[in-house]
Amino acid sequence: MSSLARTAQSSTLGDLVALTKPRITLMVVLTTAGGVWLAPSRIGALPFVLLLVGTAMVVGAANTLNCWLERDVDKHMARTKNRPLPAGRLLARHALYLGLALGALSVPILAWVANPLTALIGAVALVSYVWIYTPLKLRSPIAL
Repeated sequence: MSSLARTAQSSTLGDLVALTKPRITLMVVLTTAGGVWLAPSRIGALPFVLLLVGTAMVVGAANTLNCWLERDVDKHMARTKNRPLPAGRLLARHALYLGLALGALSVPILAWVANPLTALIGAVALVSYVWIYTPLKLRSPIAL
């Protein structure tokens, strides 16, 4: 593989990761870890790691789908015009596929390692963020 091809691959991977908004995702994962630490019962290391992975995936899904929905608006804002989708570095369908895949995998992981209620809360948070909050940002000051 040529160095140009490796650079393009790493750039694409970096852009896909950027769609998940890693800093926001990390904040939610750390909050989840803190909640587990404060819980009266303990879980094993593997379930703990899988819980954090599932949490990161559901948050990454919400953020990615948010980027996908806002790609046209983001083109017109100085703060967001250089994001991967408005800048044209990724195809919109790739962001959609990533967001849907992360969401589809995260909810069963949360159900398996935690419980169905945790999975339901994750699914409700994902759907409400993407399909309620994101569209409301353009239509109502309540969402700001």
